[in-house]
Amino acid sequence: MLAPANTPRPIIDRLSHETNAALQEKELQEILASQGASVRGGTPDQFKTYFLAEFNKWGKIVKSAGITAE
Repeated sequence: MLAPANTPRPIIDRLSHETNAALQEKELQEILASQGASVRGGTPDQFKTYFLAEFNKWGKIVKSAGITAE
């Protein structure tokens, strides 16, 4: 889940808390699994670290392959 830049930290923390709570629900886990998704919760800081690593990794690949948006 993403939020606009400069979203106040208390709002980020609340979204994180509620999202992690929802991800614990068996029904949601089953729905996500049926769509090929794996459930992964965590903290906003963990997500930021993961997101930036993926962005940097795939950004390099996209750039080196000359891929552009149409």
